[in-house]
Amino acid sequence: MNNNGALLSVRGLVKHFEAGFWPKKATTVAVDSIDFEVGPGESVGLVGESGSGKTTTARCILRLVEPTSGEVTFDGERVDQCPSGEVRRLYRKMQMVFQDPNSSLNPRMSVMQIVTEPMKLHLGMSELERHTRAEEIMTMVGLGRHHLDRYSGQLSGGQRQRVGVGRAIATHPKLVFLDEPTSSLDVSVRGQVMQLLIDLQRELGMSYVLISHDLGVVRQLSQRVLVMFNGKIVERGPTEQVFEDPEHDYTKRLLAAVPSMDGYRRRRSG
Repeated sequence: MNNNGALLSVRGLVKHFEAGFWPKKATTVAVDSIDFEVGPGESVGLVGESGSGKTTTARCILRLVEPTSGEVTFDGERVDQCPSGEVRRLYRKMQMVFQDPNSSLNPRMSVMQIVTEPMKLHLGMSELERHTRAEEIMTMVGLGRHHLDRYSGQLSGGQRQRVGVGRAIATHPKLVFLDEPTSSLDVSVRGQVMQLLIDLQRELGMSYVLISHDLGVVRQLSQRVLVMFNGKIVERGPTEQVFEDPEHDYTKRLLAAVPSMDGYRRRRSG
């Protein structure tokens, strides 16, 4: 843990992408010197339009892509200085739920294999222990034990996303990145998945970084919000404060584009 109590600390994170060939090589600044922290058990929303740098920020933190520069400290360890061969070790405590469960779940693997694979990689559990844990996870994410024998193609979109959540929590992580966790789901099941995420956080004490352009989801799941525009964080603060009294013009435009925010109220107090 950092001295200031943050679980995750990001300082001066930068990511450049280069395209083309010299001398006409072009550089795109996807993430531009951003700073933020996430405390234990806290939910932080990272919002902005497509191309604002949200997902690239998460992928840099997880070292799924290499940052150009900056410092990332997680649970007292410098992620950016960790040798590439040892990065996988961090994934026991830092996981991600991807946007599209159709593409993030291997269709050739059963749900049992999908959920127990991280345990095999990171926990060193016996086969019996893994199977017992998988059954526990099915209950936690609102599925039955019989789902363990199925394949992703046999599941609904909501069930697939629940399996993705189950895979992410299998290693008892301290931090989970949620990349547009409900955007690929039917409206009828979005609320169920959001409530599942709220309930799991209360039960397990995990921290969330929620990446989304859906301001209603952000308002319901996040305690603090960071607004990204052109790779920069242009506004930050408690979620309700930013939503009720935005300061930056870009934030105001984002909120103005939502037909009505009246239907979105956080359920954390309920």
